[in-house]
Amino acid sequence: MHEKSQIDRSVLLFPMNDGRAGHFYHYMLGYLMPIVISPHRHAGRVSVVSVGLLDRITHEVLADDVNIIQEPDITKTGYPNLRNRISKFFGNSAFRPFATRTIVKWALSLALRTYKLDRLLVLDSFDDPLLYQRDRISVFRDFVEKRLAGKIKALKMPKDKPDVVLIERGQPHGYYAEVGRTSGGQRRSIPNIDSLHERLKTHHKTEIFNLEDQDLAMQIAVFRDAKVVIAQHGAALTNIIWMRPGSLVIEIVPPDKVPEKSGQEFFSRLAREMNIRHQYIFQEHEHAELTQSQMHQIEAVLVQEID
Repeated sequence: MHEKSQIDRSVLLFPMNDGRAGHFYHYMLGYLMPIVISPHRHAGRVSVVSVGLLDRITHEVLADDVNIIQEPDITKTGYPNLRNRISKFFGNSAFRPFATRTIVKWALSLALRTYKLDRLLVLDSFDDPLLYQRDRISVFRDFVEKRLAGKIKALKMPKDKPDVVLIERGQPHGYYAEVGRTSGGQRRSIPNIDSLHERLKTHHKTEIFNLEDQDLAMQIAVFRDAKVVIAQHGAALTNIIWMRPGSLVIEIVPPDKVPEKSGQEFFSRLAREMNIRHQYIFQEHEHAELTQSQMHQIEAVLVQEID
């Protein structure tokens, strides 16, 4: 009987991400990056599991490299709920990650039969801050930038490129309401961000961007050209990886998002790993207006950085 060659085999790649793959941060570092840098991406006819709304970015970056299949019901919503139940049952036992991977592999074996795939390959993910490594993030970044170079060049960006970029959290896509999750401005917001914009643009080339529903090419272009990015804590700051070394991120962070240990330093740690400078502005709560003192603090930083 003829045995299939490696190139004829159909492979399902499944990144074992640390959080919901439908969340932009976990999608980028816990789903897309493992798939892009995996040597198994060329191991045959490759399929990946759908992550809903963000499938559009998978298509944007990988085009026809992969086939997207629907996720089995048992692991739907990204398997964190399943993982959390296992965590409660096993506590800090060393058996916990083994149990999680075993159950997920079993669930995905159903997908293999449904879609007539030959092989399941579970990939390690990199959305745990303790796993950031500049070298492998750079491999991912370089691949994506090369793939999207033509699209980025064709974008209609401001002719006079801003030195300072403000990121506004917009209203969430209806998809998130349909799957019972909050996103964007529902989670956190800066009600007077327009006032900050007006104040800063009197002295600096400043633009405000809302990245909700934007293609990845646009997000790359916005972050890559900025000297300073000012944004509230949120998934958009994953785009730090596109910034030029030596540029600055000012992260506006509410009390519940101030990292208490290194494993919670999502964006400050990511910035350090990519040679990006990082500063915090501490917000009173997740929907608090910036005070005059906080705005003055931001202005003082910009005077040192740009003037």
